[in-house]
Amino acid sequence: MENELLTLFEHAGRLKSVIRLGWQLKGIENVESVTDHSFRVAFMAWKWLLSTI
Repeated sequence: MENELLTLFEHAGRLKSVIRLGWQLKGIENVESVTDHSFRVAFMAWKWLLSTI
């Protein structure tokens, strides 16, 4: 289990260098990474959830 968790963290860390493809295909510069987007969406969902309880 510990190795699996470490592997998961390593894979997640690599997402910092993966640029979101849709923006890249449209020729937009300085786009966010997959990690940037995922963090923002998770944060928004967390804040929304807190506001409902």
